[in-house]
Amino acid sequence: MNGDIYSLIFAIVFVPMMVLGWLLILDRLRIRRVRREYSRLTVETRDQVLSLIDHAGRERFTCSVLVADTPNSDPNSADVTASRYGGSPYAEAGETWPDAATGKPTPADFLIQVRLDEKFPPPWIGRLVVVFNRFDVEQTVRCYATPSTPRSMTLSGGPTPQKEWSLLSVRIPIQIGVESSTADPQETMPTPAGLLDYDPVILLESVPELTPLLKAHTSKPADLLAAILAPNHASYGFELSDLVQQGGQPVWLIEDAGPRLCQHCGKAMRFLFQFGDLNGGITLGDAGVCYVFGCDEHPNDPLGIVQMS
Repeated sequence: MNGDIYSLIFAIVFVPMMVLGWLLILDRLRIRRVRREYSRLTVETRDQVLSLIDHAGRERFTCSVLVADTPNSDPNSADVTASRYGGSPYAEAGETWPDAATGKPTPADFLIQVRLDEKFPPPWIGRLVVVFNRFDVEQTVRCYATPSTPRSMTLSGGPTPQKEWSLLSVRIPIQIGVESSTADPQETMPTPAGLLDYDPVILLESVPELTPLLKAHTSKPADLLAAILAPNHASYGFELSDLVQQGGQPVWLIEDAGPRLCQHCGKAMRFLFQFGDLNGGITLGDAGVCYVFGCDEHPNDPLGIVQMS
C-alpha cells in the first residue's frame, strides 16, 4: 500500500518536474543554437534579408519595424537627428534635462528618438520624437519639426548614457490574404490569425524569398529571422518589448486602451510608434511597452503612455 502511495506521489510531483526540466534544457539549447547561427551571419546576408522584407512592403505595408542596426562606436560621428536608442538625446538651445518625477531632481533616462518618415502624412514627415523615462504612466516626450545638426546641442546633467544603437526602418508587408480597407496604414485591418504582421512565421509566408536564403544558414528559418529582427534579444522568438513598431495600429500589451484624445482640442490622436525596454534594463518595468501618439492639429505635444505586463 505504501509503495502505491509513493508511486502516486512520484507520478504527481516528480514526473512533471522532470518534464519541465527537460523542456527548459531544450529551450536553452534552442536559444544557444539561434544565437550561434545569428553570430555567423554576415552583414551582407542580414541586410539582404531586411531588404527583401522592405521591398515586399513598398507597395502595401502595414507598419514598419525599426531594427537595431549596429552599435555606434563613435556616437559623435552619427547623425544626431536619426532614429536610435541609447547615447545622448537630440536637444536644442534653451532645453534642460527632464526630471524622472515631479519634485525629484533625479534625471530621467533617455529611452529613444524616432525620425518619422514619408509613411506619415503632414505635419509629421521629418519630425523627430524624443522620449524620456518618467516614473509614471505618461512619459516625457519632445517633438522637433525641423531637427538638424546645426540646431542640436548637448544636454548636461543626464545619467550615464547607455550603449547607442542606430535603428534601421524596415517596411512590413500586409499579411497574405489581408486586404487593407484604405491606402492609409492607420486604417489597416487586423491580422485574422492573431499573429503580428512582422511575426517571423507570417513574414516567411508573405515573403517567400526569405526561406531559401535563411535555410542556407539554419534548419529553422523562423527562429533565425526572429533574431535578425530583434538582435539584442536574439532567441527563437520575441516579445512586444523587444521591438520598435512605427505606424500602423498599436499592438497593446495588455488591453486596448482606446483612442487617445488631444488635451488641447479633444480630437483622437494619431498612433506614431511603440517600443520596449531595448537596452535590456528595467526602465519600463517588467517587459513594459511605451506607446507614443500625436495630434495632427497640435503636433508639438505628443503623448507617451506605458503598459506593463
